[in-house]
Amino acid sequence: MAKRVVGGYAVTGKKYYSTGALFAHWIPVFAKDEEDRSTILFVRQDSEGLEIVDDWAGMGQRTTASGTTILNNVFVPDLSVIPFYKIGEGSQIWTALAGYIHGAIDLGIAEEALDDTKDYIRTKNRPWIDNPFDEHAKEPFIVKRFGELVVELHAAQALLRRAGEAIDSYYGNPTEQSCLEARFAVADFRLVALDMRGHGASDWASDYSIESCATDLMTVIDGLGIERTRIVGMSLGGTVACEFALRHLDRIASLAMVDVTSRPVFAATARMRSFMTDFRGAATVDEVVDMALAVSPKSDPERVHYRMRTLLKRSDDGLLVWKSDRRRPSDYAMILKHLAGFEVRVQNMTAPFLLARGSESQIVSEDAADDFTARFPDGRWINIKGAGHNVQEDNPRDLADTLRSFWGGRLRSMTQKGIQ
Repeated sequence: MAKRVVGGYAVTGKKYYSTGALFAHWIPVFAKDEEDRSTILFVRQDSEGLEIVDDWAGMGQRTTASGTTILNNVFVPDLSVIPFYKIGEGSQIWTALAGYIHGAIDLGIAEEALDDTKDYIRTKNRPWIDNPFDEHAKEPFIVKRFGELVVELHAAQALLRRAGEAIDSYYGNPTEQSCLEARFAVADFRLVALDMRGHGASDWASDYSIESCATDLMTVIDGLGIERTRIVGMSLGGTVACEFALRHLDRIASLAMVDVTSRPVFAATARMRSFMTDFRGAATVDEVVDMALAVSPKSDPERVHYRMRTLLKRSDDGLLVWKSDRRRPSDYAMILKHLAGFEVRVQNMTAPFLLARGSESQIVSEDAADDFTARFPDGRWINIKGAGHNVQEDNPRDLADTLRSFWGGRLRSMTQKGIQ
């Protein structure tokens, strides 16, 4: 906490893992001021009230001294304070640059580790008994694995170079868009996917209301220390994402819903809902795939196989069953009512909105997509070609490209002319 005093700030707080603090003459400190704004303060190591604890131990790391920094009412003059909040979220190139530097360090470690591995295999290791080869360097499995590692290393080198070029482009043309492109290239955006309660690896519960699921999402976001985020949800997940966004407008940078609107064609889900409800277990994934294809013969077998592997688990009696909680019927009436209620509520959502519809979806019509999106002050929708309801499964590449364009501000709002 940085409290305003005459001539500067009085800083109090504690920070574990303060990178390089034990060697530094100046220690940069991030703190919140009295208006809860982010501020950077540069603190001299000999400042009164500053203590650096040598409690860092890093195996295999030399000259790394990242101890604990304790500040007790440390005075920092105005000259050594940067009002970080004035930079603006969209123009913070420093996160990309920091990620790039760390990536370069990690790449250097990987290069040296591979060289050491090559030397060990060629000069220090000996073949095991009954091996037909007199040297490990001639063993086909080792040659194959070493080749795979070399390919991965070269890929990392190419990605690092691409990220560096994107950062250079920003400094040549420092705009919010070029900054975002650089941050994407370095990939300092985290993608966090969670299983909703009663789904996947998450615990089952007695309450599956949309409000409870939205509360779970907030718990995860708070637990990860994320202040603002870009939310993406598909189908039921899109419903939860929209509820979360409406409840916490100050915590979202944008909202994307995948193949779900306020008025889905519920009848189109009848066959698959019946299949999910009537399923009592199977011995193999292939059996389940055959059952699913009998219900939906136009589906791609490989995609269905992938989906079933994700949705199934082995029960105590050895049969494959759904991971999701099937102890009682899903409350579809509640979900549909909740979706319809969005039509009035989303009119006050100021964050950018995207609806990604599967072009072959039987659940979301183009008219419904257009009507729902038009209710958002800053909304747009797009068809993902060749995709049905499971857009992320049917055409993941185009969905990812669309999200990138949306996050980068390259998809026009319906309130603007020229939208396609």
